[in-house]
Amino acid sequence: MLTLRRQGSFLFWAKGSVIFWLQGSIQPGLRGHPSLGFPHTDGHAFFKFVSDGSVRGENAIECVSPILKGADGKRTLKNALKTLNQAGATVNKSCGLHVHIGAANLTPEQYANVFINYYYLETLIDTFMANSRRGNNNGYCASLRNHPGLIDCKTIDAVKSELDFDRYHKVNPMSYGRHKTIEFRQHQGSTDEKKILNWVMFCGRLVEWSKKHRLDADVTSIDAIPFLTAKEKGFFKSRSNELN
Repeated sequence: MLTLRRQGSFLFWAKGSVIFWLQGSIQPGLRGHPSLGFPHTDGHAFFKFVSDGSVRGENAIECVSPILKGADGKRTLKNALKTLNQAGATVNKSCGLHVHIGAANLTPEQYANVFINYYYLETLIDTFMANSRRGNNNGYCASLRNHPGLIDCKTIDAVKSELDFDRYHKVNPMSYGRHKTIEFRQHQGSTDEKKILNWVMFCGRLVEWSKKHRLDADVTSIDAIPFLTAKEKGFFKSRSNELN
């Protein structure tokens, strides 16, 4: 996990902190890798590799990061990705990148706001995701747009109920009970530092912005996303151009 704070040029939010950890399925270039147990146990101090029945391919496994904090956590993530790439890790369409953002300090309404805001952003987010992760193209990250009742939710339980107590959505309502996080499941698998860090920032900024704001209509252009920096908007516009 990574706690993002104002720190030198590594500038995020003035108030509070955002915690995340990553789960990403990959195909390692190394054979004979060990499985290191249940992937969703909190508090491990290392990147671990675990089996995942949803990932296809030779030697297919999932990589789960530890809790990463501050600028040191960012460097740790970069070093881990460098090592994975040097080892020949690859991804395919069965792989996903899951980002957990800490939600323990959110009020029930702030928690609901995250899902409502993603609901109104989702069609736009789809434009900078791989086609396999758009709409309802992937059963492991179903669309929030199937659940228009989300826009009236004001509590954690209401969000869970509207999403049928099912974790397989682009934003998972069920990770809160076990981890006190909100899990973002839409992004395709990747070992690319820039793609991963920009998506982590997107998720973290969305959660932070949702503490005080709730959208009431679709956002239709990347320039209109209210919580991104100009540089981040540029990155996602570039991704959208590449993918469309």
